[in-house]
Amino acid sequence: MSDRLPIAAPPTGAAGPPITEQPDLDALVSGLADLDGRPVAEHHDRLVEVHEALHAALHTGLPEQPVAR
Repeated sequence: MSDRLPIAAPPTGAAGPPITEQPDLDALVSGLADLDGRPVAEHHDRLVEVHEALHAALHTGLPEQPVAR
């Protein structure tokens, strides 16, 4: 059994990466979708930008979101 948490899948019929419900983070993550069409030299900077934003959001905490049941 893996200690990893499952990654949330997009809703049925939806396209794109998992949704964080944080518009700034969603925009950054969805912006990675076109990486394979970009020069490899650009990948590092874009990945670092997204990594730092996600790390900051997780480290400082996100606003409380209601849990869907």
